[in-house]
Amino acid sequence: MKRRLASLFLQDILQAMDRIARFVGDRDYQTFAADGLLTSAVVRQLEIIGEAAKNLPQGIRERYADLPWHLMARMRDRLSHGYWTVDYEIVWRVIQEELPAL
Repeated sequence: MKRRLASLFLQDILQAMDRIARFVGDRDYQTFAADGLLTSAVVRQLEIIGEAAKNLPQGIRERYADLPWHLMARMRDRLSHGYWTVDYEIVWRVIQEELPAL
């Protein structure tokens, strides 16, 4: 399989963060949680962020060690492998508090 450039994975992360911000807009938690299409779209973008973080070369993750790469990857795993137990309150907290801090 052809190796992908690290810069493309970084672009994926930034694009997914931008999409989440646009998808959610100024909605509140109740509106977010009640909208299956919206929650599905946001969860997919979080999965992309986590998968891209996993695929970044170790050197980049070490150079920017202040970023929570392992948490991004872990969230992706929980969303993908535990899709039936997604806690949308946690997803909401992540998109409201964690993503903007990145």
